[in-house]
Amino acid sequence: MENTQDWYQSWFDTPHYSLLYRKHDDEEAGKLMEALVKKLDPPKDAFILDLPCGEGRHAVQIHKLGFQVQGMDLSKTLIDRAKLKETEGLSFKVHDMRRAIPKETFDLVLNLYTSFGYFKTETEDLKMLNSIHAGLKKGGTMVLDFLNMNKVLPNLVEFEVRIINGIRYDIRRKLENNFLFKRITVSEKIKSFNYFERIRILGQIEFADLFKKSGFKLKEILGSYELDTFNPGESDRMIFILKKE
Repeated sequence: MENTQDWYQSWFDTPHYSLLYRKHDDEEAGKLMEALVKKLDPPKDAFILDLPCGEGRHAVQIHKLGFQVQGMDLSKTLIDRAKLKETEGLSFKVHDMRRAIPKETFDLVLNLYTSFGYFKTETEDLKMLNSIHAGLKKGGTMVLDFLNMNKVLPNLVEFEVRIINGIRYDIRRKLENNFLFKRITVSEKIKSFNYFERIRILGQIEFADLFKKSGFKLKEILGSYELDTFNPGESDRMIFILKKE
């Protein structure tokens, strides 16, 4: 097995990451935020946490809907970019999501685009969930968005090539030790770079156990960014709506 320890600390900071995933734009983020606000109907004075927030796409869009928003991310590079978008009621800071956040502060916490299962142990995943649970006000909501492994694994594309702005991305995927492992080789002129992604393979049963251990009550599972009802065999996503009671 290749060394992917803390892969997220290097990959997300690179321009190659931003280019590969550029299809996720502000318009897409805005539509999802509008749909979630309509679905969840948070109070007008809600304080919302986007964790991790990346460059702040979702934080910016939900702030535009009238909410006070804090974005947090481990990557200083991404937070520096996000800080250029700061305004009254919208702020960003560097933060490791395994560490404690201010207690009973937030009405809603967003964890979007498969930003869970990065870590090597369940203990670390639970640290994150416990921190968010403690940081939510009583009656607060967490939205956790993850791949639907029931659909992903039987249809896994083991190898593909993408050419973006003249840069070649060779992407290899495999299953290893209960993780979905992705190796990304970037070829740019005469240089090449190797990056990795590693996501824990988690299904409904595993998530139910994590939610129970961290004190969350599962209210609903949605199956897409259009917020359709979840279908275990067909949905692309598992979007969990969780409550702190």
